Amino acid sequence: MVKAQVPITVLVAAVGGQGGQLFSQWLFDAAKIAGFAPVGVGLPGLSQREGATVYYLEFFARPEETAFFSPFPEKGRVQVLIGLELLELLRALREGFLADDGA
Repeated sequence: MVKAQVPITVLVAAVGGQGGQLFSQWLFDAAKIAGFAPVGVGLPGLSQREGATVYYLEFFARPEETAFFSPFPEKGRVQVLIGLELLELLRALREGFLADDGA
């Protein structure tokens, strides 16, 4: 039995109207070009004007592993945290999403 590898997990915290969705799409496309099997979800909240938005991506080394994608980031399991808005970045840090061991 082959053990599934842990994907690279990315959380983008932004505010509506900042381009968080476009930025996340660029990350998704770059991962695909680099040979990963990316999956992701946008949790826009009140994204029309100044509402908190969160985009979560997982980059898998093998396409067959994408079946294990979680549409919600797990606290303490996010490897890359990107904040397009300082307050949203700090909120994600306070909520404990960032992995403290780098894995």
